Amino acid sequence: MISIFNRAQLPPLFDPARRDSLCQALDQAGIEYTVKTVDRSSPSALNFGSRERGGTLLHQMEQNWYYLVYVKKSDWEAAQRLL
Repeated sequence: MISIFNRAQLPPLFDPARRDSLCQALDQAGIEYTVKTVDRSSPSALNFGSRERGGTLLHQMEQNWYYLVYVKKSDWEAAQRLL
């Protein structure tokens, strides 16, 4: 089981196809992982209404979402090689 105490984060991914291929490679290697999806346009408790202030003009919509992949610290080096 991956918890906040024994996890390591891989570099963020902006492409869903790349995320899918990484997850497939991690599955084939037998490496446990979790994925967190982050919407950059969604306001948060610390960032009220960022979308309204910044707008979406010239905003690259393909980078609106990004994906954080976490693995166990003991599997981090093996997971890095799969990138």
